[in-house]
Amino acid sequence: MKGMGFGNSPMKQKPVPLSESEKKSGTRITGGSKQEAINDLEDRIGFLRDDLQGGGTGKVNAMTIGKQLTKLQAQLKKLRAK
Repeated sequence: MKGMGFGNSPMKQKPVPLSESEKKSGTRITGGSKQEAINDLEDRIGFLRDDLQGGGTGKVNAMTIGKQLTKLQAQLKKLRAK
């Protein structure tokens, strides 16, 4: 049973970096407890969805934001599973 890897271990997981539109709007994960991290990820996902629907300022690249949303949703799913 040697070498049975089941994906990313919690020690190897890195937070999803901010996208360019998130850097401009000043959003970031503050850290702390598990619930705070979940709330922060949900906020980031909500802000990106607003940007896609035209709620943000400036031009947005739908493909880039879509990729960022996918990464954030995967990270949120992993956090909720713990």
